[in-house]
Amino acid sequence: MRNALLIRLLKILRQPTTDFALLWAHKVGAVPEFPATPTTGFTLLGDHQAPAVPELPSILCFSWTDFEKYTHALSKQYFDQTDQQMAKRIGFKVSILTPWTLLPENLSADQCADENADKFADVLCSRIRTKLLRFSFWPRARGEAYICSSFDAFQERFLQYSEYAVIVLSGHHVSCLDSIYPRLLVFFTMRPSWSARFLLVFLGEPKGHFRFDTSILKHDAIIFDGSSEDHWSSDEQSWTKLFRILK
Repeated sequence: MRNALLIRLLKILRQPTTDFALLWAHKVGAVPEFPATPTTGFTLLGDHQAPAVPELPSILCFSWTDFEKYTHALSKQYFDQTDQQMAKRIGFKVSILTPWTLLPENLSADQCADENADKFADVLCSRIRTKLLRFSFWPRARGEAYICSSFDAFQERFLQYSEYAVIVLSGHHVSCLDSIYPRLLVFFTMRPSWSARFLLVFLGEPKGHFRFDTSILKHDAIIFDGSSEDHWSSDEQSWTKLFRILK
């Protein structure tokens, strides 16, 4: 009797459980009650990749066996690696650079932080994924995109797999451009093709004076209405300008 129960238990463990069926349905977005969360930002930051298989609510996992947890971990690792390989093979549509990542770390956090730019970058990733069916590369560590070593290292790390690079910042934050202008000017002089692939996006009209000469870029700066999400999210004219270039 005991052997029969053990055999039956092993057969059950080898079959997809209800939780695993929900997990897979969640992955492909087939269950309305558990809508798939879109990957709004795909990043390659060491070991901090955006998960391809989202974590399920704990209410679905509290009764999982060790076998189920182990299998889920393996499947998550597989999809993470698959998405990375696919993104590198196909290439990213854009690299999105914000003041938080562009400015050097020796500046104060207040000078580098731009919450509205981060919100815009998140929405831009989502729209590119939806409209163009492409990934975006959005580095998020403070100061990691500051050109502090060689131009080769900067291009290889942040631009190599992307068609375009988009610098996003609030209109009241334009003075931060002066911190990176000399290095970018030399970069565009040495690699002129990138001057046609860099886009500058202001959230709201630029305020104050800044030395950054926007004419070094082929495309005019795109200025969205206002820095808050309520304003720029509904500025369809500016969104159209942006995607007319990115398409």
